[in-house]
Amino acid sequence: MKLTIKARLIVAFVLLVSIAGTMYYLGTANTETLNSRLGTIIDLNVRRMNLAGKIAEGVQLLTKREKDMILTREADRLDYLVEEFEKNQKILESRTEELRSISDEAGVEIVDDFSNSWESYIKEYKKIKNLAVTINNDSTKVAAALISRSTARENARAAIESINKIVKKNEAALVTANEEADVLYESGKNNMLILLVISVLVAIGVSTWIIVSISSSIAKAKEALKAVSEGNLTYEVDNSSKDEIGELLDFLKNTVEKLKEVIGSVTTAADNIASASQQMSGSSQQMSEGATEQAASAEEVSSSMEEMAANIQQNTDNAQQTEKIALQAAEDIQEGSRSVNQTVDSMKKIAEKITIIGEIARQTNLLALNAAVEAARAGEHGKGFAVVAAEVRRLAERSQLAANEINELSSSSVAIADKSGKLLEQIVPNIQKTARLVQEITAASLEQNAGAEQVNGAIQQLNQVIQQNAASAEEMASGSEELSSQADQLKDTVSFFNIGHQSQFSQSRSNKRKKQHVPVVHLNGNGVPKKATTAKTGLQLELNGHDSMDSDFERF
Repeated sequence: MKLTIKARLIVAFVLLVSIAGTMYYLGTANTETLNSRLGTIIDLNVRRMNLAGKIAEGVQLLTKREKDMILTREADRLDYLVEEFEKNQKILESRTEELRSISDEAGVEIVDDFSNSWESYIKEYKKIKNLAVTINNDSTKVAAALISRSTARENARAAIESINKIVKKNEAALVTANEEADVLYESGKNNMLILLVISVLVAIGVSTWIIVSISSSIAKAKEALKAVSEGNLTYEVDNSSKDEIGELLDFLKNTVEKLKEVIGSVTTAADNIASASQQMSGSSQQMSEGATEQAASAEEVSSSMEEMAANIQQNTDNAQQTEKIALQAAEDIQEGSRSVNQTVDSMKKIAEKITIIGEIARQTNLLALNAAVEAARAGEHGKGFAVVAAEVRRLAERSQLAANEINELSSSSVAIADKSGKLLEQIVPNIQKTARLVQEITAASLEQNAGAEQVNGAIQQLNQVIQQNAASAEEMASGSEELSSQADQLKDTVSFFNIGHQSQFSQSRSNKRKKQHVPVVHLNGNGVPKKATTAKTGLQLELNGHDSMDSDFERF
């Protein structure tokens, strides 16, 4: 069964932890034993020896105070010594009880022997106290000294010997504890050394096993990663291990396969982008050229519209002046018609007056004839009157002739004036109609002028939009060129990877062909192109032709 690196490390770690735990257990056990022995030594044996020594010192101090009582005669000094003896006696008794509480059975028996001997000494002490302190004379001092040197000394010596037995007993226990600690130390040291050797051997074996297995897998991974880092995606990853590095190699193998697919897709996409960018660049250039031609055509249309607007404005001004002249002519004709009518009436009256003059001339002629007849009848007397009558007759004939001629002319003038009045009466409605039509033409010209201005503004705006479209087309062409170069650069970058076969895509031609600059027409403030561009196509306006829209207007 193939163990993973995690399992191997867990096994090695568990073994080392187990050995360390065993070593810790043995060391702790030995330490606890040593600690227990040291505790026994410190808390019991040493303490017993310390108490025994203090008790022995206390016995010596009390026996010394007892000797001082015998040798001292001053009362104050005796009181002080008695007080000191009682105080130290209480301390000695408390230490004795403490020693009894921490002693074993054998020690308690020794402490009981000490207590018995000490009680015997206290009895002798009371005798000495009574003799040396209470009575306090020479004979009592001598008797007290005798008791002190005999029975009191023997009891004190017996008590000290009992205390010494406790010291010797605890010294023997210390020696035994020391020997046991030495044996325990040697045993623990040997066990720890054995476990240390075993742990070192196990660690070396497990580490060698793990290192060899990991290093072989890492070497394979290193070779695979080196091949991939050099761009060789044809490297076959050989994996026979089932540990984490084996899984890593499997992932690396899948990554290489996926990377081959991705690089192929990226190469295909880069070639498609390059081809599409070239097509888009050509289309952008064509669109830019078309936009430039449209700009030139729009400029021509704008110029034509400006000229047409100027002509329409001129026609409007002429129509307005014609309207004024027609209205004035209509008024003048009407005034002339009225004058002709008045002239006709006057000529009719003149003709009537001339008729009267003719009648007068005829009657005068008749009277001249009658006068001539009467002068002839008078003879000589009537010659002068006859001459006058002849002259009057000639004047009457000439007046009648002139009246006839004037009558004929008046009749002819009346007829002509009457005819002129009728003609003028017929012309006036036509002149009025003409004035109305001129007014309508003026209104239509104003509307055409406003429409031409709107169309001119729209064409100017269209011209600006076309200029913007041309600039955008040029920018798009530049962007497509840049996109093509970026696609070529991407293909060059991706070509670092070897996917096992030559690229099926042709080298981009965008770096070989020269970038074409698309001219753009810019207008100055007067609407005239800064850089003239001859347009192959454009809008031509024919203002003199006839089409279906002309039927909507009335021609004159």
